[in-house]
Amino acid sequence: MINHREVLTSGETDVLVRFISDPVEMLLEYRLIALDTPKAADLPQQGYYGEYAEVSMRYCILIVSTDIYGYTDTAFLYDISRDEQIAKEILKILYDGAVTPITAKHIVEDLL
Repeated sequence: MINHREVLTSGETDVLVRFISDPVEMLLEYRLIALDTPKAADLPQQGYYGEYAEVSMRYCILIVSTDIYGYTDTAFLYDISRDEQIAKEILKILYDGAVTPITAKHIVEDLL
């Protein structure tokens, strides 16, 4: 059962917060994080990366759950997508489904 839903946006990070009261009282926080990738000019011409081309932003998702006893669990889903719109859709799906950090990896694997 969902008692409270709130959408917050702060700067470059989208944050969705959800409070669940059944079966356990838990606060779930979903964050979309944009990470800038290394540019080709910053990398050696040859070597480990070889011919490395510029790539766009990497979008990651952080899920944090905190229960009424203060226990916190987290999941960081690295490089979900290079497309911001797709990453936001995945974030919304996880939020709508009240996905916890424990099951997040498996849910995202099924989505992708």
